[in-house]
Amino acid sequence: AAADVMKGRLLIAAGRYREAIEVLERVTSVGLEDATQSPRASFLMGYAAEQRAVQARTELTETTRNLTATADSVDYRQRAIEYYRKTAARFERSDEA
Repeated sequence: AAADVMKGRLLIAAGRYREAIEVLERVTSVGLEDATQSPRASFLMGYAAEQRAVQARTELTETTRNLTATADSVDYRQRAIEYYRKTAARFERSDEA
């Protein structure tokens, strides 16, 4: 689990947010939860989704309003909110919450 959290952090640092979320989801999956790593992974999923939403917004230019990028931005912003909510609800006594 710790290795997946580290890999997720490295993917986030590289701007590969979708991949980071996929890796981090393994840490938070039911039955595989780790008391230390799951809150971190859950928080990082929210952060990665938030950054992906920002990235998708910056991909938009004044001359091209790409509906896919707009939808991607909105989708990832909503996912970030949900990841943060889940982190706060499931791990309410953790620093990440």
